[in-house]
Parts: sequence; C-alpha cells; structure tokens
Amino acid sequence: MKQLTLTEATNLLDEFVYALDNAYWQASCMEHKDRIYNLIRLLTEEVIELHKVSVQDGGYPYEPAGEDFTELDAPLSWLKNNLDEVCKRSSTHQEVAALINQVSWLVK
Repeated sequence: MKQLTLTEATNLLDEFVYALDNAYWQASCMEHKDRIYNLIRLLTEEVIELHKVSVQDGGYPYEPAGEDFTELDAPLSWLKNNLDEVCKRSSTHQEVAALINQVSWLVK
C-alpha cells in the first residue's frame, strides 16, 4: 500500500470512525460496545489532531499525530478477529472489514 498523505489519512480515519459508530449502535452486547467505543475514542483523538493541520500541508506524508495512536494495534486486531460476532449487519460488516485493513496499515 502506498504512503498516504495527511488529507487521505484524515479522510480514511473519518470514514472508519463513522463505520465504527454504526457498528457501536448495532452491537448486541456491552463488551462489544465498550471495545468499539474505546476504538472510536482513540481514533477521534487522532482525527482531531489531523484536522488541526493546515490545508496547505495536506499533501505531506501521513505520520501519526497523537501519542495514543500506537495503542490501536491490539484493539484493531481484536476487532478484525471478532468481526463476524461484532458486526452482524452485512453492510456494516463489509464496510468495517474493508476499512480495518487500511487503518491497520497506518498503525504499523
């Protein structure tokens, strides 16, 4: 996968947060809701930092802006491994599955 620009990474993370919000409301147990909420919180912190970047700098290569972003690896792995159980609605499952691979690449 190619190196994303700041603008591309911001758009990707915005889209992933939106997909996770859908997954949160569709989750059937509190454990899944808690885990998804924690992911949303960590991602939102990163997105907030990225939205502070000047539009003129949007073409620069993406690098994580927040310190907590590196903590996403384990929660993303858990979600990927439990996606069938967490996301029962097929449209949400497909959306999260497609995005989780891209976001996982950003974290590494």
